[in-house]
Amino acid sequence: PTRMLCARIPLPCTAQDAAHRSNVSFLRGIELSNVTRLYIQLMLAEPSSVATASPQDDQDGTSSSGDTCVGLSDLEEIISMYYFAFLDCNMDVDVVVLPPAEICGYDPVDKLKADTNFIILDHGYNKSSSNRRITFSFPRYTGVVLGGTYDRLHAGHKLMLSVAVMSCTTYMEIGVTAPQLLERKKYKELIQPFETRTNMTLEFVQTLNPHIDYRMLKLIEPYANTTTSTALHALVISPETKSVGTYINEKRAEAHLPLLDIIEIRYVLPPPEFGGDVNKMSSTGLREREWKRQHEKGEQQ
Repeated sequence: PTRMLCARIPLPCTAQDAAHRSNVSFLRGIELSNVTRLYIQLMLAEPSSVATASPQDDQDGTSSSGDTCVGLSDLEEIISMYYFAFLDCNMDVDVVVLPPAEICGYDPVDKLKADTNFIILDHGYNKSSSNRRITFSFPRYTGVVLGGTYDRLHAGHKLMLSVAVMSCTTYMEIGVTAPQLLERKKYKELIQPFETRTNMTLEFVQTLNPHIDYRMLKLIEPYANTTTSTALHALVISPETKSVGTYINEKRAEAHLPLLDIIEIRYVLPPPEFGGDVNKMSSTGLREREWKRQHEKGEQQ
């Protein structure tokens, strides 16, 4: 039978952390036959030792009390590492990395456990050798906005959406690009329907935190209501859309509205055999991969 797996692993501090190397070795040893989706849940080594960030926290990752400070960029890097770890060995498995439940005050696994085909695999998250408490130190906003095509929801999309969810407490607008804006995209005939892209995106963010009020928008122009809304306080963008954030804030300044804080995420690198842009995971590369598969299959027939 098909199964959903959840691998619960300790939250590492960096890619050089011994816990990270152990985690990757454990994850790559998981038998994925008949697995429809793999959840990777980042767990605090000492769940009872979560602390609230204070203004006295130092900038080097250590607070004045000796606690370990984890910022948003740290979490972003850690999440991207685990998406890449699986892209590098198995691109066909649907992977969802779950941030520490303490950030949003919600544990997705509690709901997922109701599925009879859901299996949990634990890997040492309760065996910490450190006595330091973990402090999550980054701003969270009542209103967050982001947008994209979200075709073939991939690791780059998931990282961006995860950062948005971790940064949000109440309300989020997610713009999904309308078909008429995608006419110049490569392999446009393989782009998923608007409804499919919207539903998959909403399902993903609701898995991470269903308590946020999500508003899904159809983008028929790049900016939607970001230049005029008073409900939004932060904009999540990728490096290639940095100019969009600049434009939005220029327009907001002209309208005497508060500027949006800009949260720029990093790219998730693709595996070596990936087509398309070699510097980032992309929907274009995935469509190219599918196009090649279809034509190879046609030639064999």
